[in-house]
Amino acid sequence: NFTPGAFAEALLFPPSERSVILRLHGLFERIGRRMWPVFAGVIIVEAQKRLYQGLPVAARASRRVFVPVLSPQTSRAAHRRSKPSD
Repeated sequence: NFTPGAFAEALLFPPSERSVILRLHGLFERIGRRMWPVFAGVIIVEAQKRLYQGLPVAARASRRVFVPVLSPQTSRAAHRRSKPSD
């Protein structure tokens, strides 16, 4: 989501160690911008990042969940013993 903006070329001067060529760096830069911008050493691009605001999420109402309560079961043998005999 980037939108490109302004751009420019830079470093149009060829690398050299000769002092005659180094003194002419301004001339080389001007000629290079007009004649050979494709051969620039660096292309500077200004870009803007587009951020979109997110949609707010509505809070959900809590739901009641009924959980059965388990009670301990007595065994049948214990149930028979507790009955009074006739």
